[in-house]
Amino acid sequence: MNTRLPSRPVVVGVDGSHAAVSAAVWAVDEAVRHDVPLRLLCVVDDTDSAAGALAAAEIAISECVVAVEAGRTPVKIEVEIRQGDPTAVLIEASTSALMLCVGATGQEHTPGVSLGARIGELTSAAHCPVAVIRPDSSAFDGAGVVAEIDDSCDMAAVLEHGVAEARGRHATLSIVATWQPRFTDIHDTQARAAGNRRTRAGLERKLDWLRRKYPELTIKMAAAQGSTTTYLRRHAASVDLLVVGRTRRGGLCDLIGSPGHATLTDTMCSVLVCPPRAAL
Repeated sequence: MNTRLPSRPVVVGVDGSHAAVSAAVWAVDEAVRHDVPLRLLCVVDDTDSAAGALAAAEIAISECVVAVEAGRTPVKIEVEIRQGDPTAVLIEASTSALMLCVGATGQEHTPGVSLGARIGELTSAAHCPVAVIRPDSSAFDGAGVVAEIDDSCDMAAVLEHGVAEARGRHATLSIVATWQPRFTDIHDTQARAAGNRRTRAGLERKLDWLRRKYPELTIKMAAAQGSTTTYLRRHAASVDLLVVGRTRRGGLCDLIGSPGHATLTDTMCSVLVCPPRAAL
């Protein structure tokens, strides 16, 4: 008797936007790597006209299917159109999903989901990792992966997903820790350099086991004064994905919050938000 449990799909929130299409294309490699279905989910808001919203949802789904199939990577595609509150439906879907992927900006005038303004709600309440994908992103384009770690309870999950993403892309994994300068050292270049060296040396000692466990993976340790966004702006051309914890110190607003999704806009970097989990 076959007792194999159903596969947990990679779910893409579809809203008719260009960013949602990019999210669907990005999610293909995640689904293939884990050998699970790619589920394209469009939610029709129950306040919209039923006929018009359904037609728009079908068009949005079709655009994603065409884009995914154009990539010529074999993947099992599932499509689903549901009615209800978009955020609530996607959070419910996350309970059985391997990952939830959404575009960084939503289509505000399309009946159905308008996900751009709902990202904060999704990342704070989803039961699985949430990937917020910038427009024109490609999952495996050779750019690096950055994992931000701090003293929150998310560190184990961030390292696990950072390693998995870097290995799947055959990319370099940069592990970045931030440190806060004293007020008198804010503009002191020598103090900043010393703080970076001290923080980086601490990382090398703390995570030496990671290099031993994954000798095939190129792992770099880095430090950033104040915020990881400082590091990202300096290395914008070489970073495609930032992996962070949901309960990161300082919150998520500087990465995916309004206004303007600052990090996504300034660095063209996608963000993977990980909920806490047991230590590795």
